[in-house]
Amino acid sequence: MVDTIHKTVGFVLNPLFIGMLLAAAAFALAVLNKKRQSVVFALGIALSWFWFWAMPIVGGWLALPLEEDFPVELAEDMPRADAIVLLGGGVWGTTNYPYAMLNDGADRAWHAARLWKAGKAPIIIPSNVDAELCDINLLVDLGVPREAVVLENKAVNTEENAKFVREILAQRRKGAEDAKKPSVLLVTSACHMRRSLYMFEKYAPEIECIPAATDYQALPWKDEPFKWRHLLPDIGAFARNNAFIHEYIGYYGYKWLR
Repeated sequence: MVDTIHKTVGFVLNPLFIGMLLAAAAFALAVLNKKRQSVVFALGIALSWFWFWAMPIVGGWLALPLEEDFPVELAEDMPRADAIVLLGGGVWGTTNYPYAMLNDGADRAWHAARLWKAGKAPIIIPSNVDAELCDINLLVDLGVPREAVVLENKAVNTEENAKFVREILAQRRKGAEDAKKPSVLLVTSACHMRRSLYMFEKYAPEIECIPAATDYQALPWKDEPFKWRHLLPDIGAFARNNAFIHEYIGYYGYKWLR
């Protein structure tokens, strides 16, 4: 029930969905032969809504608060851990294509490989329902030996990432003589890190999670001067801004509803 409420709220509050409702309202006014001023006003509201959420500058406003708690750190400066946990979402795969297909979040896999090559952990745990088709292929292409990759291919969301990684680490530590708390370098996009840490703290509290953020959208450019082109609508910015809203809804939705 909670999952249904959470997904419904996320869908309803999505800027794309709200924009479509506004456009539909303008269309309905036109069909109903309402006054031209009313139709033009409603259409203007819809277009203004889409323009606002398609501006790159809005993405900076949304992403910076999510990222600023996780400053950029060089791989060689990170502490050692028992494992590198790579959260899925940056790479896609299919049985019809032998190689990993990269999207905007592919920095995650690159950073996990970078940390492994820096000697920060002996294994990488890619956690993603499609990990076998995509993350493993890319990690191997990046020079990580297959035997250094421990597959977790059941998780379909961040909550399950935490739960299933917890099971893997518990199994691997079974019979260990020391009671040391296992530690992981948690690799995900910087704007997703706050929600990821919350999930691991809630569902895998016995794991020490060290944030290893990557795929920054705002933090490295926060001091750059304003450019007027950042006010022009961009379809890529619109998609990213929708994703940032999803992060806020996901984080606060879990805190308030769970």
